[in-house]
Amino acid sequence: DQARGLFRVDDGKANLAPPASDAVYRRMVGVQIENGEWVGVCTAFKMPDLFDGITVRHTRAVQKAVSLAEKEQRAFRVSPQSKDWIGAEVARILDLDLEKPQEKARVKAILKKWLETKVLKKEDVPDPRSGRDVPCIIVDQWITAEEAGE
Repeated sequence: DQARGLFRVDDGKANLAPPASDAVYRRMVGVQIENGEWVGVCTAFKMPDLFDGITVRHTRAVQKAVSLAEKEQRAFRVSPQSKDWIGAEVARILDLDLEKPQEKARVKAILKKWLETKVLKKEDVPDPRSGRDVPCIIVDQWITAEEAGE
């Protein structure tokens, strides 16, 4: 429903089109004019940012949860198939619903970005139940309390 009326403005030739991140988007909306008729009007539209509504405090809260889980020897797992998947904790902190495909995809994209920017990192951690190392998520570079405004 949110995508209804959206379109991208670019050159018809693919190699001349701007990259997706620089693309220009517009939305058609209905506007009622003085005589009572409705007409379509093209309006500017900015694609939502991955981190809209997510603050540094949210990120620090995720880091704290990850650190606590690691200290309690129940580190969050990398795999979305795991019952201890880090995405479930991220969704809880960010108030996202993993049952909604678009919100689950957003959680995965946020995690990917946090791994790229060294907020979190993957590391093999010994699993006390199985006796083998499993890929888990741990904190990489801490966000300070000052950065989070705490």
